[in-house]
Amino acid sequence: MSVFTENIWIAPLPKTGKWITTKGFRFYIYEVWSGEYIDVPAWFEFDWCSVPICILWSKINPKTINPCCLHDRLYKKKLYWFHFSNRIFFKALRSNSISLFTGTKYLLGVSLFWWISYYNIIDRLWTSIRRRLHLSEKISDKIK
Repeated sequence: MSVFTENIWIAPLPKTGKWITTKGFRFYIYEVWSGEYIDVPAWFEFDWCSVPICILWSKINPKTINPCCLHDRLYKKKLYWFHFSNRIFFKALRSNSISLFTGTKYLLGVSLFWWISYYNIIDRLWTSIRRRLHLSEKISDKIK
């Protein structure tokens, strides 16, 4: 059975909306003896973006924090193709005693909106907007 080796320890980063893990953890994908695992290191910065916010706001369960951080790690590092990452996420939810209904709801959310965080659509859009605002400020300064 899939299992987490440690509980997650997280801390917010001031004024960024992001979080960091203060202690690393490991998730065994299959059995502990299989040797297939994913490490989430200490000081890993995550922002919950791989899980749609509408699902997170519906009811944040402390048992979903580990799997959500793991999913952010899988998407950020692109360790696996998104379909397999979503399956690992579902296994992680179920191994943390999340009900089949809630796990399916989370899986559906990440399956429908995977492309937004997998390809960093929000970050790219935000960078583009900031670049344009910065450029317009430079132009207005030159006009003055």
